Amino acid sequence: MMTLLLEDALPVLAVCVLLIALLRRLARLLIPLVLVAAVVMAFGVTLTGAAPRTVRTPPPCGAPPKAVLTVYRLDMPTIAAHIAEAQRANPGWRVLCRNGLDASVDEPGVNRRKSVCGGLGSVPREGWSCDEYPFASTYQGGEYASFAIVPEAENSRQGGQLSRFYRASAVRAGDTFLVVVV
Repeated sequence: MMTLLLEDALPVLAVCVLLIALLRRLARLLIPLVLVAAVVMAFGVTLTGAAPRTVRTPPPCGAPPKAVLTVYRLDMPTIAAHIAEAQRANPGWRVLCRNGLDASVDEPGVNRRKSVCGGLGSVPREGWSCDEYPFASTYQGGEYASFAIVPEAENSRQGGQLSRFYRASAVRAGDTFLVVVV
């Protein structure tokens, strides 16, 4: 008959504890990716590249998302935190609908004048700027949007990312898109 001593079980127990800790960390990393994959599969959206070249009228804003805009916490931590908090407060802000009013090409600042940021006048310190979510280029943006004071460089980077996303994903006026923070 074999007797198991506590000293013999300790190395096995230690390995089990390490495996459990490793699995927990892995789960924290994989869960956001699995959620994005599930949304992509459920709605049939494209993550990168242009949409097929077909002539069509823009879908109503209730259509499934056409693409996914991913905002990375490591790249833009303050903006990512602001978007995540705004989405927690209003889950409907996860899927946005582009309004087509871009300050650079359309009526300058139409939605921006209505936004809470437009009412601030100026930000408290140099190097900081006002970020609003949902974006001014969406129907959800404007006077009821959430705002936060964020580093100016981060806000500029996010604006450039949004412009590139619209072009690369062919998101036009009336198209919906999903915003995911990872």
